[in-house]
Amino acid sequence: MLKDKFFIIIFPLFIIPVVCWAANMDSIKVDFLEGNYLRVIFEAQAQVDHLNIVGADELNYILGLSYLKELKLEQAQDCFKRISGGLSGKFKQQAELGLADTYLIGGRFQEAEVIYNKLISDAPDSSQKAAILYRLSQLEFKKGNNQQSNDYLSKLRREFPLSPELRLNRGLVFRDKPAASIADTGEYSVQVGFFFQQH
Repeated sequence: MLKDKFFIIIFPLFIIPVVCWAANMDSIKVDFLEGNYLRVIFEAQAQVDHLNIVGADELNYILGLSYLKELKLEQAQDCFKRISGGLSGKFKQQAELGLADTYLIGGRFQEAEVIYNKLISDAPDSSQKAAILYRLSQLEFKKGNNQQSNDYLSKLRREFPLSPELRLNRGLVFRDKPAASIADTGEYSVQVGFFFQQH
């Protein structure tokens, strides 16, 4: 009987934080989708700093994307590395793509290219392949390799003719542009989110 009472008292102590965390995570996702990146950074960074939670990968992923949107590349890299450094996880590939994007935007083209190519070689049928081909095209364009850029775009059109990457109109802001003068007529993209809704 005493054991049952102890369980009844202790059980809510574990349930209440989980319920509060789930509600807070939903709030962070809504803020992210509404473009409130600074609010996401404030809320999510506090969670990452003070809690060791089951949803840490998802939280770090959203936080990394928010830092990326604010062009805080080093902070974004830290978030993505926390995820990609793990052995597995449903956000591992997305985090590696996000990490490569930080390198692409920061002008660290060689590091970005290595990750993009590794993602394709590790999972040739990945749902991210169209996005990666597009980024590789833009990477080559920024390096001044127009022929290679066109080759990636041709492959993208051939393999993914209906991909949204082919219809993008908005560009990415690049922090450090290459020394060579290249006309910015290409298109760029960064994945804005990849979430799982649990009921």
